[in-house]
Amino acid sequence: MCAAAAITMIAGCGGKADAEDQTAASPSAKPPTVAKARAAYDEDLNALAADGCPADCSKELKEVVVNARVLRTAMNADAAGPQFWSPAYRLIDQMEGGLSGEDTRGNWGPRAVLAPAYDLQTWLKVHPSQ
Repeated sequence: MCAAAAITMIAGCGGKADAEDQTAASPSAKPPTVAKARAAYDEDLNALAADGCPADCSKELKEVVVNARVLRTAMNADAAGPQFWSPAYRLIDQMEGGLSGEDTRGNWGPRAVLAPAYDLQTWLKVHPSQ
């Protein structure tokens, strides 16, 4: 009986998280601001830099790329416009190419994602949005 209660509690927690994930992914949801998306991006990238890349850091690299995609969504909604964000978009494209193995700059492994990821972080510091 206790096991059934534990299973019910676990399922209940998962159901709430799933509902929150669906709400966050809903197309009608307002994208985050560039500042909030950048903070999440910086946090994950800085954590990866501080901890180093373990032997298999594909999960961490994917998380950085996911945050970069959220950042791109925020940039798309930002008043600065696509012309301003164009260099940042190219760096995000390079990160995605590195993650998918389509890096054309001769990088391989984690470097194919991390090199443009750090470049993006630097670009964002030099070019803050309005």
